[in-house]
This record gives sequence, C-alpha cells and structure tokens, in this order.
Amino acid sequence: MPGKAAKKSKRDALKRHGTLNPHPNAVTDPLVETGDFFDRDDVVQVKYEMLRRVTVDEQSVTQSAAAFGFSRPTYYQAEADFQRDGLFGLLPEKRGPRRGHKLTPEVLDFAIQLRASDPSLRPLDLAAAIQERFAVNAHPRSIEGALRRQGKKKTSLNPAAGACKTAPEILISAYEDLRQAAEGSSSRGLGMAIFLGQGMVAWMLACSRVGSTNPDNARRCQTPAAPLPNELRGEIVLVLATMALKQAPEVHP
Repeated sequence: MPGKAAKKSKRDALKRHGTLNPHPNAVTDPLVETGDFFDRDDVVQVKYEMLRRVTVDEQSVTQSAAAFGFSRPTYYQAEADFQRDGLFGLLPEKRGPRRGHKLTPEVLDFAIQLRASDPSLRPLDLAAAIQERFAVNAHPRSIEGALRRQGKKKTSLNPAAGACKTAPEILISAYEDLRQAAEGSSSRGLGMAIFLGQGMVAWMLACSRVGSTNPDNARRCQTPAAPLPNELRGEIVLVLATMALKQAPEVHP
C-alpha cells in the first residue's frame, strides 16, 4: 500500500490534470478495494471501469452507474465521449460561461447520441445532461423540437469492419495490458510506475508520445493524436523523462 506522501503526491497530480474525482466516496464498486491500481480518486479510470462493467461484465447501466457514483445520463455521456475520442474523451471539460444558451450543432449532436444510446431518456433527462456537459440551460421542449426536426439522422460511432486499429484503440489495448499486469496475469505493463504514481492521464500522455515517436510502434493506419489541454503540456517532458529512465537498458562497465 502506498504511504501518505505517495497518496498526496498522486492526488496533487490528479488535481493538476483536472481529473481528481470530486466524489470518491460515492464509488462503491468492489474493484477499488482490490489494490492500488484501481483508484477511486482518478475520475478518468473510474469512468472507464464504469463503461467496462457494462460492455465486458454485462452489468446493467443503472447498476454500474450507481456503483461508480454517476447518474444514467452521465453514463451515456461518458459512453458517447469514449466512442468518439477513446480514453481522451473521458477527460472532464472545464466548466464556465459558454457562448449563448442555445442548441448549437455540438450540443444537438450530443443529445442525439444520448437518445440513440437510450431511447427511454426524456427531454428533461437530456436537458440535465446538457447542463452538466456544456453548462447550457436548454428547455426540454426546445430539445424535443430540435430532435424531432432532425428526424432519423444518426452519427456512426463504430469503425468499419476490418479496419486496422486507430490510435485510441491502441491506447485502450495498452490500458487493458496494464490492467492484466496489475491483476497478476501478465509480467509487466507499459508505464506502471507512472500510472500508479501520477494517474491515468499522465500514463496516457506518456504512452501517446512514445507511440508517436517510436518507429517500432508505427501502424499502417494512423489517427491524429487528440489535442492536449494546455495545462498538461508542461508536464509531458517530465513524464516522458521518467518513462525513458525506467526503460533505459542497463550499462555494464
């Protein structure tokens, strides 16, 4: 178990990244009691594991959302973000005043994705999810009218069958490898020390940069890396330096 200093250091890192879970005590899933790897303080990991409970373990959305401290609309929001942008889609967005209080194409597309994920969501539920995601106060009747005007227009979120792995998929696979290593079914995972010491976002940044600069990790199909929040750019040098030192071969005289 990590000491108090290590826990504080990681919480400080999560806070800098903007990924410190504001409600860690609401996470009651048994995973967070199994060791140091699953951290209720890391909101990105908490969201991913919530989605995984449904897609892999076949838990209900209601049960999984409650066990990880979220509402059903928040679950579907995370699912849509994840399908669009992979792990980087689970990064919280900064809150604050937005331009106007209307249904922009971005807001409307978000509502369409939520309704497609769960047709039982009412306009009131969608309004609450939009407020949480975009800080926009949209009237339920306005949302319902906009959705009705859209008709049956849908946005495909699934890659074509047979397509090679995209950058987000490669990063997800790397996390699953790390997860297996933590559970003892694999010898090691890439960047485990960074993950445990600084959290999921620091690990994601390190893996993304290593993958984009290492010729051995080149893929036939490539996807541009997701844009990084400004507050994270200053830390990537330290993260990469740490990873490089840990992976450097030993030199014997």
